[in-house]
Amino acid sequence: MGNSMNDKLVKEFKELGNLYENLGLNQHASDKHIKKAFQKLAIRYHPDKNKAPNAAEIFHRLRVSYEILTDPERKKQFDSYLATQKEHQTRVLEANTQRSTFAKDLLSREQDHMKRKEQTDRDTLFQDIKRKEERAKERKNLEEELKRREEEEQRKFAKAKDWELNSVKIKWKKTGAAYSKDMLRSIFGVYGMVTNVVFIEGKSKGFVQFEKREQAIKAYEDFNSGEAGFDDGLKVKLVKKVSDFEKKSKVYGATAPSGGLDLTVNKSTIERISSFYNYDSNAYVDDYSRELKRQAERDRLIAEALKQHQ
Repeated sequence: MGNSMNDKLVKEFKELGNLYENLGLNQHASDKHIKKAFQKLAIRYHPDKNKAPNAAEIFHRLRVSYEILTDPERKKQFDSYLATQKEHQTRVLEANTQRSTFAKDLLSREQDHMKRKEQTDRDTLFQDIKRKEERAKERKNLEEELKRREEEEQRKFAKAKDWELNSVKIKWKKTGAAYSKDMLRSIFGVYGMVTNVVFIEGKSKGFVQFEKREQAIKAYEDFNSGEAGFDDGLKVKLVKKVSDFEKKSKVYGATAPSGGLDLTVNKSTIERISSFYNYDSNAYVDDYSRELKRQAERDRLIAEALKQHQ
């Protein structure tokens, strides 16, 4: 019965709100102040004098508030209810404050983690960019070195006025035998020292250069008379004037020879050399790059031998 009564009181008090505030007072108001406040408000909101639509409701709330606060027992009950409500509000506020503090702390840790991650990502990106820039710089240096060597070869070629007159033009069928520079050096080596073999890029054509003019003439005559004893679709013509080789060089990008070193700077050559530079063991490496590799291996073996004897 007591619990049922308490439930009814709690419900009633919730509906009425704060009785002191209804009368415009604080919780420490005396009986005298309570009576005076009620009389003043009752006159203002009495239905007989106040025609506002909610005047009767307000007057009823004022009257009930006054009756409870002037009844010592019921006033004690309301004060206890009010204290319980305040304690509950304090606990709720503390819990909310704790949750807010926890949420702020969690958010702060997440933000710190994101900042560290972003910094790590930036550092990684910076290192990647730096490595790419270094590789690009190395590749550029390599391209410039190859270009410098080619220009040096071309300067040497410009000084040799009649080197191409020591050469023969060669041509073979694409569907026939595939010739390498070593094969052609072996085939034409019987006529004298072959100083260079130049392939015209993308064509089954090229030039074979001899040390002397008469060697080129002999090769041309033997191949065209059948005395060479070689018949595998290989056609040989004698270079008769400077413009023959120069014209082919401009059209197809052939490189002037020099002492057997053939450096043709084009996209495919750069890619092959770059692949070697990046330590791709399956990459094709031209004569110059292979020589560098052999020299490096030789130096390594010598260093190891010296180390063992120390």
